[in-house]
Amino acid sequence: MGFLEGQVLGVKLSYQEFIIYSTAVLWIFLRWLDVRQLGRLSNTKRPKHLEKMVEEDAFKSSQEYGAAKLYFSMFRSMVETPKDMYLLFNSTMIWTVALDLAKKIGSEKHEILITSLIFIYLNSLIDLAVGIPFSLYFDFVLEEKFGFNKKTIRLFIMDQLKTQALTVCILGPFMAIFLTLLTYENFVLYVNVFIFVFTFVMMQIYPTLIWPLFNEFSDVTKEGLKDDIQKLCDSVSYPLTGLYEIDGSKRSGHSNAMLYGFCNNKRIVLFDTITKQLNNEEIIAVLCHELGHWQYWHVIQGFVINQVNFFIILGGFSLCSKDLSMYQEFGYSTMIPVIGFTIYSKLLEPVQALMTVIIHGIQRFWEYQADSYAIEHKKGNELITALEKISKENKASLDPDPFYSTYHYTHPPIVDRLNVMRENLKKAK
Repeated sequence: MGFLEGQVLGVKLSYQEFIIYSTAVLWIFLRWLDVRQLGRLSNTKRPKHLEKMVEEDAFKSSQEYGAAKLYFSMFRSMVETPKDMYLLFNSTMIWTVALDLAKKIGSEKHEILITSLIFIYLNSLIDLAVGIPFSLYFDFVLEEKFGFNKKTIRLFIMDQLKTQALTVCILGPFMAIFLTLLTYENFVLYVNVFIFVFTFVMMQIYPTLIWPLFNEFSDVTKEGLKDDIQKLCDSVSYPLTGLYEIDGSKRSGHSNAMLYGFCNNKRIVLFDTITKQLNNEEIIAVLCHELGHWQYWHVIQGFVINQVNFFIILGGFSLCSKDLSMYQEFGYSTMIPVIGFTIYSKLLEPVQALMTVIIHGIQRFWEYQADSYAIEHKKGNELITALEKISKENKASLDPDPFYSTYHYTHPPIVDRLNVMRENLKKAK
């Protein structure tokens, strides 16, 4: 098994065996978390500690919504995990089709690269074909049932077509460069530099060129809100250059607000749903929380963490990418970068699961920091009422299983978060 060769419980494993066993163990672990969470969601009677926060009917509805989403997720996993394993272990079939198509294009010099790109796209089309029925059910049945879906079939189709066009126009060139760099001797350095530049460029162009393809940006019209936001930004020296409201309600009833931009070119985007759900003071408190992320450099820290994580991933790939036996186990006689990285990505899933726990823990800490920033700027009480309203409107899980939330949640459970805020407010008096 090359650099991974070793024994698990005294049994020597091949690449294929390692993937089978690690996928099974991880799948069972994730379903164990799901079952624990379902146990919490099955209780539709409001706990005493939530009596002041949410009405009985609202709590029951949020529990039913959470259970419906979790059952849906579990069923989808039962379909997609075997599908992914089948595609991996029978990837030579798709590679053969891709190779035939590449030969028809007639570029022998770049045959492997073109075949690799076709291989990736064929796999993505299979994923799309399997995923569309799930997406249709999720949007037009599950979300519709609980009052969140605002999409029409026409909008759903247009979103899919736009996504496919962007995949070809952006992901195609990206993968071509990525796979070419993997053929270099020192690809770890070259690929990391490329990923760094690509990520930076995408962070620049997504809000201005890609996002507007899906949402309409307009001026904030809620009375007094624009001036209040400008005053908040001025008070903390946030260089606001653009303030927009987007029509998030044309797709979903869920709400959000975010900041983006670099250096002295900062923008704020509000979903129209949040301007309807919260009053001006509560919106200002939410934005003060978001400004806390900016003040503490959380976005930059996240960017660095992702870069380091990817550097480590590539370092591991460099250790096994030249092991011919890895490719041979899956039916290939030569070392093909796209195949090697596909196999390696599957080998890495247990490590990435551990990284998920670590990164989510860091992100939850950042949320507490941003909440404290809002309290320091006298917005604590308004933030508490805003979060309570948003949680009710979005039917958030109010009493999650601690193991489930530790693995999956990027934000602290809302009750824990509010309790910490109330304690910090008492200390600030």
